Amino acid sequence: MSSVQQLIVQALANGPAEAGFEVHYQPIVRMEDSATMGVEALARWRHPAHGYICTEVIVSTAERLGLMAAVDDFVLGRACEDSDALAKAYGWPVDVHVNVSAARLGIPSLEVAVAKALERSGLHPGRLVLEITETAQVPDIDAAIACADRLRELGVRIALDDFGAGFSWLGRLRSLPVDIVKLDASTTCVEVDSHRAQAICSSLLFLCGELQLVAVAEGVETHRQAELLAQLGCRMGQGYFYGLPEPIGRLVSPYLRSAPLLRSAVTA
Repeated sequence: MSSVQQLIVQALANGPAEAGFEVHYQPIVRMEDSATMGVEALARWRHPAHGYICTEVIVSTAERLGLMAAVDDFVLGRACEDSDALAKAYGWPVDVHVNVSAARLGIPSLEVAVAKALERSGLHPGRLVLEITETAQVPDIDAAIACADRLRELGVRIALDDFGAGFSWLGRLRSLPVDIVKLDASTTCVEVDSHRAQAICSSLLFLCGELQLVAVAEGVETHRQAELLAQLGCRMGQGYFYGLPEPIGRLVSPYLRSAPLLRSAVTA
């Protein structure tokens, strides 16, 4: 185990908050007018001696050693607590998206953590979205389905993250009750090899429409890419074009700085 991994293990064992973990937020916008409708909450850690520790290293280490719940629950609690400040930053209530390892779906501790976070923060359950990541396998699909059903009965919505990137995404879409699909950046890069890329993206958007699921395009980096995605029928987007993950104090609404897409492009 590397020295950085040892630091991560120690930090998670002592508690992410005590170790100085932070939560940054990346906007999820309505592509029609660039208005922020939600944010994705992401863990960040700046070590006093080593500086920022790569988030991918934190996640992979935590997953391998069974410590991911500590990261998930910290981000969940902090994001729910920050919901009022987020609403002030953007001028209206926004949805809060929190990543949850697929390995925890069906484990009772997840539902307990969600209930506590909602109770402590007062966040309406309908404003919370749990994004199921593909970094681990679902251990018990029947238990996962039952867990997702119970969470949705509370009003919490379920999203599939990085849709289209892994081998199991279609099976999860078929089996898990979900409300939102986040299209992986590899499927939304419609400016490169445009005919094939747009055909694939269009097919995924059509599938989401047929299943009555909200589709969010990840990895939107340019105005042209946003225009093409809107023309294909995508309504929601996320990526560096709309804003980097930032702490609350540095959030700037894309609506205030980005030229909105033409309405005709979105409704075409």
